[in-house]
Amino acid sequence: MTAHPEPAEYLAEHLRNAIAEGSDIHEQGIVVHVTGDRVLLTGSAPSEAQRDAIGTLVRREAPDHHVVNEVTVPSTDPPTGAEQL
Repeated sequence: MTAHPEPAEYLAEHLRNAIAEGSDIHEQGIVVHVTGDRVLLTGSAPSEAQRDAIGTLVRREAPDHHVVNEVTVPSTDPPTGAEQL
């Protein structure tokens, strides 16, 4: 961050672009909300490693912000019982 903090919308867009295009992550479905000094990440990642990489990237790009990483990883476990219709 610079001495003059950028508006929250610009920071959120910068972080979305960094996640989607400017890294090895390439995740399109991550939602970034910036409120004050807090960055909230939501959405879904294909693995825990990707989830952690997203958090690390955002912490590096927004070091003056508290990052809350609520990105989820879908379960890949097989179903345990019959589906109820």
